[in-house]
Amino acid sequence: MTDAAPEISVGVVIPAAGSGERLGGQPKQFRLLGGRPLLIQTATIFELHPEVSTIVLVVPESDIETVVALVQESGL
Repeated sequence: MTDAAPEISVGVVIPAAGSGERLGGQPKQFRLLGGRPLLIQTATIFELHPEVSTIVLVVPESDIETVVALVQESGL
């Protein structure tokens, strides 16, 4: 008899609702890191993890269209 490890499914919530007040008005999630927005860099790391099945981005309502466009452009 073999004891197979149970399949693990992990969901990730990425809070990205900051206003950027402390950074001079530009929200941190849209700051570039390696030429890509920090939010996309973060989501990509989790997207590549084999146990992550769901990623939820929490953003202000006013940023939804921008974030949807960034996610689509990135291919996530």
